[in-house]
Amino acid sequence: MGRSHCSTGSLLALVSSLAITPLTSAQHSGWQEGQVNATMCMWQQPRAAVIKDTVYIDGGYLWWTPGMATKEYGVPTQDGNPLGLIFTLNFSTPFNSSQNLSSLFDTMSKVPNEGAATNIAPNYFDGGMLANNHEWFTYGGLLTKTDAFEPPDEDYVLGYLQSSYGVEKPNFKSGFLSDKLPEEMTRYITYGGAVNAPSENKAWYFGGMVGDHGQEIFVPTGNEDTSPTNHSDTLMLLDMGTQYSETWHNMSLPDDIKGRANPEVVWVPVGEQGILVVLGGVLYPEFAQATHKSANEAASQDSGDDFMSVIDIYDIANDKWYQQPTAGGPTARTRGCAVVSPASDYSSLNIYWYGGYDGLHPTADFYDDIWILSLPSFLWTQVSSGRAIHGRAGHKCVMPYPDQMMVIGGYTTQQGGSLKCLDGGVIELVNLTDGQWLDAYHPEKYHDYGVPEKVHAMIGGDWSGGATMLTPTPTGWADPDLASVFATPYDVDKLQTYYPYQVEEAYVRGEAGGGWPKWATPVLVVLLVLLIAAVLGFIWFILRKRKQMAKRDGTEGSEESGNRIISWIRGQPSEKAATVTTEETPTSPIPRSQAPLPPQPQETSVHYEMPDTSVAVEMMDTSPRAELSDTGLNHGDVIDKHTHLGQQNGNGNGNGNGNDINNPSYFSGSGISQMDHASPNNNSAAAVSPGVGSTGNSTTPPRPQPPQASPMNHPESPSLGAVESPSTPPQRMASAASGLTSATGHVRDESVSTLGDVDRSGSPLQPPGQAPFSPPVSPPQLGEEFGARGPVSPQHPGSPSPLRRSVFYENEDDMGGRRV
Repeated sequence: MGRSHCSTGSLLALVSSLAITPLTSAQHSGWQEGQVNATMCMWQQPRAAVIKDTVYIDGGYLWWTPGMATKEYGVPTQDGNPLGLIFTLNFSTPFNSSQNLSSLFDTMSKVPNEGAATNIAPNYFDGGMLANNHEWFTYGGLLTKTDAFEPPDEDYVLGYLQSSYGVEKPNFKSGFLSDKLPEEMTRYITYGGAVNAPSENKAWYFGGMVGDHGQEIFVPTGNEDTSPTNHSDTLMLLDMGTQYSETWHNMSLPDDIKGRANPEVVWVPVGEQGILVVLGGVLYPEFAQATHKSANEAASQDSGDDFMSVIDIYDIANDKWYQQPTAGGPTARTRGCAVVSPASDYSSLNIYWYGGYDGLHPTADFYDDIWILSLPSFLWTQVSSGRAIHGRAGHKCVMPYPDQMMVIGGYTTQQGGSLKCLDGGVIELVNLTDGQWLDAYHPEKYHDYGVPEKVHAMIGGDWSGGATMLTPTPTGWADPDLASVFATPYDVDKLQTYYPYQVEEAYVRGEAGGGWPKWATPVLVVLLVLLIAAVLGFIWFILRKRKQMAKRDGTEGSEESGNRIISWIRGQPSEKAATVTTEETPTSPIPRSQAPLPPQPQETSVHYEMPDTSVAVEMMDTSPRAELSDTGLNHGDVIDKHTHLGQQNGNGNGNGNGNDINNPSYFSGSGISQMDHASPNNNSAAAVSPGVGSTGNSTTPPRPQPPQASPMNHPESPSLGAVESPSTPPQRMASAASGLTSATGHVRDESVSTLGDVDRSGSPLQPPGQAPFSPPVSPPQLGEEFGARGPVSPQHPGSPSPLRRSVFYENEDDMGGRRV
């Protein structure tokens, strides 16, 4: 017998290991224009097997319902699986009946590089999938006849190795492989009953149908030469005891064991290696003919009933067949499904049969009831009478847990001549203990199997076992040797289980019962935390803004104090404040036409280069008030009556709105220049003259002549100089353009100035042990004018210097007893 495997040198690789990928719309063809999704409608005659925690489903006719962009559904279509996909369903995947069950399946391609299936991996209708807990092989089934490509050879079978077992294989790699059947076997068989015994590493294919002369067969099309019209009285065995050395065997059935179409075969843990129990089937089914008419309906009807009432049993260890009558069973059944669930003490072994039909009337109602054949009593019990429109046939059943049966696929009756999708969805779940259909499956929700009440009411015991009826009733054993088989317990230690299953993130699509994805909870928690943080942050921001506004409202007095200081600078009376020097640049200069300045007098002065360090100080407030010579006026009178700072309005009362220094807009709106300073970087010589009230032996330069009278310059107001000292730089300076006497002038610095006392000589009074101050002064150039933006040269009126404004105190004694 020749064979080939992709994992060793003696095997021919068909495809390499392929990752399982989610089902997408691109994985089936035939999409219509405007289609946006597809839903599994029905799945006719696939083949399936369970390996550990995963169901593998191959072939069959899978019908899809197209979902259109218009929110409508189109007519179901069958695409023929052009990509050669195998669908998988993991038992770690929770679901509920309300969701789109099509999304539960993953897929993998049997074709290298996921290309077209063609003759490499064509789609088979029916056939079997023979498996243990590590690998599976497909066998039999029908192809659709086509001239597009040549079908595979008659000895060709496809296998898939999921995991390694037996002898250690360091180079093992999961993937597909091709295998060859022995000479006495052929793949030209279909409609048989496949059954697996993983604990024995064996699988079988019972009966089925073949062509007249063993020729190639296809899906019936009216040509009987290529249709499966004859029974196969064979039992095919696949022995997987040694991986990479699997063997196939063709065994003929005894004359009293009839081959048939689509029976259900189950393996039961009784005897040394277990037994095979064959249920149902039909001799001449309607689906073997293109006309859907049975070749011999009467014979098929009679034999069909017998196949459910007299059970064929195969003892594997002794290679012997038995037949045992039953009691109270259903009529003919085919294309149903069957599973086995033993009681916990193995006192009863209960075979469940679900669905199917008689195999003769495709337009009759399909069955939706559940029957239990309990062994060794061989009594039938109906535990579910079914639901009106849920009947199906051609489906597969698997058991994720001992108390649950999962129904996958199937198709509905052909009443009305049109296709109808499965009612209840492509997957349904039933509880084997109470026979109730479930709305959801969750891998973490299961129980031990319990014998249904209707069953243990007949056979004795309770839900956990303890059956007292241990022989067939009422017939007794048809063969005493069969009694010996049932009296031999099976070594249950050979049975491997892989449950319970843990919900894995890779498979979670929705929680059972609610369709709530598991990932949604942490995502919503994070979003909720962020939302709460954003709301709290917004509330904090609003409260902070309100607090700041309330604080500003409570400090209006301070703001008014600041406004009074600014008003003093602009020429209004104000309280004393600490000297603060600031700089600002007005957004727009004041036009010179609005601020005519008096011409600067030419003075003979002593020039000093002023250092750019030290802190400005204030002269001591000890000098007696001096009267200006020849005027009889004190300083306040001079400022008020004879300078541009004290100009009166038209009626001479000093309260006018035009050039009144008490008007807050006098300096900013009337065009009168503010008291500015030259830039500290201006190192030009400063004009200095002794001030009134100075002491010392300094030489007094000649007094310059006063300028001509003008609206901004009183003819009697002399130009005021600055105090100087023969040994130190001048400590006080006032611009001639400012209109202030040297007794009231203050030295200004670029930063916040510190005021200190000075002696009568003009030197600052220092605390003991400290060095003398050397305040820097950068007086304006003679001949410059002061504008709103700083000194302006008469020759270059458009070139203002940066504005600097000072706020400081004036002593009442210096101002002749009045506060300005």
